[in-house]
Amino acid sequence: MEYMNIVRMRIKEGMLDQWRARIMENMQMGPPPAGLIDIRHVQIEDNAVCVVGRWASKEALVAARPQLIQGLERLREFLEPYREGLGDTDPVSGGVIFDSTQMPSA
Repeated sequence: MEYMNIVRMRIKEGMLDQWRARIMENMQMGPPPAGLIDIRHVQIEDNAVCVVGRWASKEALVAARPQLIQGLERLREFLEPYREGLGDTDPVSGGVIFDSTQMPSA
């Protein structure tokens, strides 16, 4: 079963370009984690981003967590608390129960 992780984060005012550059550096540091199908970074507000990763399985995501945390640690200087009580990020993950490829064609 495909698995998704979604992480919301808020970038400090005026730091979006530096954050974006660090994301690019992180992506060039080595091969992507095994099982990562794709990843999207979506700007949801002026200084808020939602990172959406698609994984081959829950096990692949769990195995990649140390690498993902290492990348996040390189971003923390650009982050501010997402919401009081949440810390720098608001992460969730879960299995895909439906996707558009299952829709009947017209």
